[in-house]
Amino acid sequence: MKLSGRSSFLLTFAATGLLILFLGSSFSFAAASSPSSAIATQASSALGKYHCIDCWAGYNIQDSTNGTITAVQATLLVPTASCKGVAGKNGSSDFIIGLDGISNGNDFATAGVYINCHNGQVQYLPELFDVNTGQAEAATWNSSSGDKVFISIAYLSGNWVYKIHDLTLKKSLTATLAATGAGLNSAECIFDTYEGSSGIYPVERFSTASFSNCIVTAHGRTGSIGSSFGSAYTLYENICYNHNGKEIIASPSKLMHKKDFTVTWRSSGP
Repeated sequence: MKLSGRSSFLLTFAATGLLILFLGSSFSFAAASSPSSAIATQASSALGKYHCIDCWAGYNIQDSTNGTITAVQATLLVPTASCKGVAGKNGSSDFIIGLDGISNGNDFATAGVYINCHNGQVQYLPELFDVNTGQAEAATWNSSSGDKVFISIAYLSGNWVYKIHDLTLKKSLTATLAATGAGLNSAECIFDTYEGSSGIYPVERFSTASFSNCIVTAHGRTGSIGSSFGSAYTLYENICYNHNGKEIIASPSKLMHKKDFTVTWRSSGP
């Protein structure tokens, strides 16, 4: 089951693009559940940090040379969400992986569990998207809080190859979609917000979400997202802030074992 309007919005957003500031350079910032704006700053340590306005919480790796990050996978422990207190009874929090989320007009492939409050009722929706083309597929079943869900995306022979497998329910969604303009310059394991026609949706309160075994294939090598893939690659921590940049919506824990982390709800925003 899928909320109407999400796919059509994605296509509109991908066509317009969004700029963030990164050490004086411009990057196009794509998002499956799109932020209205984003500001990025880098810490002085080896771990970069993005302070995202209405966007991501989690980790992503970037390739400064482009074209070598070809796969990402992770297992999500689906959190429990509550619609209590969500303005208008509609809200959204998305727990996804992606390829090409930080791009220069490139494609963006994303998949995961999209948690929505619709008329005050919680929905846990496994879905996959190709942002630039607007192609999307939703599972014929809903996940539940506490489910373990394996998610993977790979770039093979000009296509995005997706898999969402609910290990608890033993149900799977797979798809192969043509990749148009893939840059292959980043991979993400993240929480994200969602923007509809009326703006950023409030983020429903959720229990701690867990990403485990966030694994990336870069330059032909497969390893933990926090592994050292070489000087061309930088790992970034993403913290999601509200519109004015003063209140945290969601934040990740420190990266454990170079591949595991949790995401904690802080406020509903936006």
